[in-house]
Amino acid sequence: MLFGYFDATSAFRAALMIWLCWLTQVSAGRAEQFGQGTLPIVYDAVRPLHLADKEIHIKGFVDGQAPVMIVLRVDDGQSMSYATRFNDERTLPPGLFHWRISGRGLTTPSGRTLDGNDIRKVVLFSGDRANRVIASEFLSAPVIGLPAGAIGYALGAPNAPLPEGFLRIAPGNPAIERARVSVVRRPAPDPLVANGLRGIERLRLPTPRGRYRITLWTEDPGEWEHLPAVLERRIRINGLLVDQLRRSPGEWLEQRYLRGLHDEHSPSDDAWTAFGQLRGGPIHADVVVEDDGVLIEMAGSSPDATFLSAILIEPWHSREAQKHVEAQRAEWYRNRWPVLKAPDSSSDDRHLSNVVHLDGRNAPAALPKLIAAAGSGVRLTVFVNSERTIATPVVTVEATREGDLSVRARVWVGQRRLQRRNAGDTVLVLSDTALSGAIGKFPIGTDMLRRYELWLDIAQSARPGVWGGLLVVGSSEAPHRIPISVEILPVLLPPAAKPSGFYLDEAPHLTAFDGGDAARRLQIVCDLALMRSFGLTGSAPTMATPGALTGRFEGDLDAAHAEGVSPPYLAYAPAKRLLKLYGVEQTAKRIAAIDAERRSMGRPAIVWSVADEPSNPSMENRDLVDLTQALRHYSPRSAVAGHLNHRDDERRLADFDIAIVNGGFGLDLETLANASSRGRQIWIYNTDSPRLTAGLWLWRSPAERYIQWHARMPTADPLDPTDGREGDVQMLLPSTEVCPAQHSIHTNVLEMAEGVVDQRWLTWLAHRRDTLRSRSVPLARLEAATSWGQAQKLAASDLQHMRESIMQVARGDR
Repeated sequence: MLFGYFDATSAFRAALMIWLCWLTQVSAGRAEQFGQGTLPIVYDAVRPLHLADKEIHIKGFVDGQAPVMIVLRVDDGQSMSYATRFNDERTLPPGLFHWRISGRGLTTPSGRTLDGNDIRKVVLFSGDRANRVIASEFLSAPVIGLPAGAIGYALGAPNAPLPEGFLRIAPGNPAIERARVSVVRRPAPDPLVANGLRGIERLRLPTPRGRYRITLWTEDPGEWEHLPAVLERRIRINGLLVDQLRRSPGEWLEQRYLRGLHDEHSPSDDAWTAFGQLRGGPIHADVVVEDDGVLIEMAGSSPDATFLSAILIEPWHSREAQKHVEAQRAEWYRNRWPVLKAPDSSSDDRHLSNVVHLDGRNAPAALPKLIAAAGSGVRLTVFVNSERTIATPVVTVEATREGDLSVRARVWVGQRRLQRRNAGDTVLVLSDTALSGAIGKFPIGTDMLRRYELWLDIAQSARPGVWGGLLVVGSSEAPHRIPISVEILPVLLPPAAKPSGFYLDEAPHLTAFDGGDAARRLQIVCDLALMRSFGLTGSAPTMATPGALTGRFEGDLDAAHAEGVSPPYLAYAPAKRLLKLYGVEQTAKRIAAIDAERRSMGRPAIVWSVADEPSNPSMENRDLVDLTQALRHYSPRSAVAGHLNHRDDERRLADFDIAIVNGGFGLDLETLANASSRGRQIWIYNTDSPRLTAGLWLWRSPAERYIQWHARMPTADPLDPTDGREGDVQMLLPSTEVCPAQHSIHTNVLEMAEGVVDQRWLTWLAHRRDTLRSRSVPLARLEAATSWGQAQKLAASDLQHMRESIMQVARGDR
């Protein structure tokens, strides 16, 4: 398959399409043709289609310079709306694409599985009219079998997607001789390992006498934050011990959960080489089979140890079937998760002057002078390469005057990994936005620039003047020293009037085993302290379910208070958890009791989130409406909030004390002002522009807080972005230590911290109206941006120039 931009003339593209169409017609055979040509393509079946034993094949070409969203829609006889049909949305880069999907096991957003023998409509359309998408092949075709002499079994639900050429073993199959079977269906990764059965103890497969190569796929890939932990496991095939595993919880965390913590990807990697080939937990064995067939026996310390997704049996001297299956899996990953060739991060115009080439003969030049106020922080991004590879670099910052603590530096290194462009995207990009605190783990090379991020904390007691320091970078034997200077202005900045932060949560791997309470508590306090160190005091703090474990909920609130979280505290999940446990009335009474107790003790108020994007088609809102009404009855003084992500949600504003809105609701200044004028407090959540939002937009708009999803939301494997419904959204990256000396973070943490500093400078400027009348401050372009769309077009350099212009006023320059 070819991905990335396909540079060809229009005539060549047209010829290519004609050839592909001719090839399709020749090779289709028994295929059911849905159509060809420019999207959209709509196929209304004259009679119900039978796709349960077929695959849908889509081939085509994306013309243009940018990725495009393509949607496959399938309706059966019960489909009436988005929530009742199958919808598969994929973002594809320019060039050729190939998409293949099993007609069995297609599910709706509401969780129903389509009737694969009653398909009424198949639609292929593009969500982006600015790109031209041509389908050369859009059809259903019979499934191709495995190589001769091989047989494959896929375990799972009867209606789950069936890998190409495999036979289904579902609960009740006589091959299962002893088991307490439960079906496992995961949204990802590939169909071979995304489905299976847990609880397999004895499985017997009729097989002719002979010697065979047998492959078992044994990994449950997990879902949401849960990655099943297998500590002890034993597998025998025909009495032969083929797998014996025993490890402690700590060993599982290190060997499996954090597997590849310091690995990097290269431009030659794709979704298969980076992720897919590592998934599935395959176990191989050469086994002699007598008259009783193949007997598989599994045992372990938990039901997770007896999970099995697939079995492949082939002649022992052959590896053709195994190669075939792995090739099909590789094709699936590469087609499902294409890689977009994105520009290197050094193209950011703020950083072009911050490139350092380490040369043994010449000393690197000094870096640009930084300007800051006491009690604030400033970011410095540096890109480094070397004429010789430095395997274990050293990167630190030293003051030129011994004992000078006016400025302290924190340093991170950019770790290159394939990531989704955003949480819901299906395109991967090679990115170094993951910043590791393990500086020495990532070499400085000769071919690519290595990114280093520095955050310089300026002490509140720092005196005005120029602070001098040195960036020490290179090998420990021969480090280079590059001058750094920070001009500290004689200005006392006001605190940010409108706080910003992230949705915080407990790290799931710390509570995966018994006895994790102390680690959980330390992690929560450590995360809050880190946020506070960046001036991010508006986070939604971690909160346990009230009453679930004695004292945990109250302890979480005490930690938020001790670490300076700005009240009121947003309880993002507790009300929804209580609702599931106790129902509407009891939940309202419990919340009323909690709020009354906190008021009596003079504790900061809690804001209870009771609606999480209610306009989404898959959301059920009746209980949320009932809960809001019950809270108004039992606890009129309780504050309730709703997360609103659609323009139609304006009609819901009256239901909440605080409306937490994003770009789907509308972030234009007029929209926010109208919502605020209706007596509701407005917060902003989830934008693609942390610095812009935390700084200029909070300052200009009536919104009073900004919160971004999500500080810790790994989907199963925290280092595999392809294994969940959404990508991993992690601002605080997992580590082997509960509270490391230097957290590994996402660049968005620094972006938001910069926005907080911007807001403080804007507030300072607003207090000096006389100064504004006498000095020229070029803010006109920024003030002209009244729509969110206009504001998002502002480059990082525009925001930096805004701050520097204000600092020139503070400095006294004209």
